[in-house]
Amino acid sequence: MTVYEAISYIGDFSVSYYYWLRPFVLLLYTIFWIGCCFLKRRAALGYLVLTIVNVAFYFFGPENGLNLDGRGLSGVLTDNVIILKHAVGDLLFVPLPVNILFSFIILLYYQRMQPASKKRLKAEPEK
Repeated sequence: MTVYEAISYIGDFSVSYYYWLRPFVLLLYTIFWIGCCFLKRRAALGYLVLTIVNVAFYFFGPENGLNLDGRGLSGVLTDNVIILKHAVGDLLFVPLPVNILFSFIILLYYQRMQPASKKRLKAEPEK
């Protein structure tokens, strides 16, 4: 999906540059998920935090409000956040929230994930 999004949006000047962030966010999801497959706690926490931010932005981001009435700087900022929400707010969420499903899988395996320092201590024999 990351490669498909990169091919679709990067370099396409007919869409807003906010859509160029889609491949970057999906790349972060990919990197964190690969780390989770190797039972890395930091990668699992990164995936969970990225999912929380993405879902919160999807549910609590502003919905509409085009700056047609000249509201000034705050209206322009609101419009940019709305465009950003439409660009990256629905990643891995519509039609099925797979990022939330993957987060539950991570939470099921979180106890098995150990920090690198504990793995090192287990690997070293006691003298």
